[in-house]
Amino acid sequence: MVYQRTVEEPEWARLALVSHRREIPNDNEHRSLLQRRCILEYCCLDQEGEICTWYDVHPLIYKLQRFQDELAKLNS
Repeated sequence: MVYQRTVEEPEWARLALVSHRREIPNDNEHRSLLQRRCILEYCCLDQEGEICTWYDVHPLIYKLQRFQDELAKLNS
């Protein structure tokens, strides 16, 4: 429930887009979500040994109904 109180109303749609695109724009809104650990940054090496970075929503947020509602809107 901690994340439900951490995410403000207009941010739910942003989080749904991040989960869909796996990338974030370089703006204050997404940096704030990243700093609050609502969005997580992942790094790995590709086949050529280059570092790849991608983003996703914190796994606990996926379980929240409010987030699921936004995902449903995005997928419809």
